[in-house]
Amino acid sequence: MGSRDHLFKVLVVGDAAVGKTSLVQRYSQDSFSKHYKSTVGGSPVV
Repeated sequence: MGSRDHLFKVLVVGDAAVGKTSLVQRYSQDSFSKHYKSTVGGSPVV
């Protein structure tokens, strides 16, 4: 059997300033920033 690559699109929603961007960055890039910047609109992470 051949291997298959999967591509998932995840939509993270919630109230302002609860850590949505931090959660996605921690999972996808294994990094955490102590400096908070407000994310306006969408923030695609590859």
